[in-house]
Amino acid sequence: MIRPLSILFFILVSPFAMAQELDYQEIDTNNVSSWFEKYPRAYAGVYKFGNSESESDLVIIYAKNTLVVQISQFEWNDSASQFFNHYETLTNVKISNGKFESDQYKGRFVYYLDGETKQMGLRINNPWTVGIENRTWELGLKSKHPFNCEGQYPEATTKFLYKSDLEKMSILELKYMRNEIFARYGYIFRAGGKIDEHFKATNWYRPQHKNVDGFLTPIEKKNVELIQSLEK
Repeated sequence: MIRPLSILFFILVSPFAMAQELDYQEIDTNNVSSWFEKYPRAYAGVYKFGNSESESDLVIIYAKNTLVVQISQFEWNDSASQFFNHYETLTNVKISNGKFESDQYKGRFVYYLDGETKQMGLRINNPWTVGIENRTWELGLKSKHPFNCEGQYPEATTKFLYKSDLEKMSILELKYMRNEIFARYGYIFRAGGKIDEHFKATNWYRPQHKNVDGFLTPIEKKNVELIQSLEK
């Protein structure tokens, strides 16, 4: 879920020869260096971008040798006259030698020295944040807190489930687990139904979208199929 974030754009010299700033202020390029890890799992976590209406999270999940990357951000809805949560699951993601690649965005993992604190970050070459000029890179800092999903069954989003994980669950529990995946994205359930009442009784559910299929990650799609097979 989206939380208050910090935005980084900065001006870098070799090997980062484009403009960047921290909260719209230029930062010392000597405080940015490459971050290399042998395995992609080390980069998993939440990276914070933007601020105010332009805030967003980039979440990296690594499960069963599968990389899942999703961006969550605010998007203005004219008909409702308010900001809604919007999600984009990136495709063909690759992480190798500190480089980040996908069909939508490319970048590199870096360290940022903030005073005496060395922080991990992801530099995006062609950022999505509104208001960033051309030839400006955006750096999102890795959150100190792990990725946490709202709800009773976060594992349905963060890892691939096995049949053995679900066999002791009742049909109703399976139904709640499956629909919780959609509820986290703000899916609007049938008004007055048991599922609708169940999630409206929580303190995190926000009905916003009539269709969230395009938001689902490969992990969630696989888990929905497995849960449905057991419900039958």
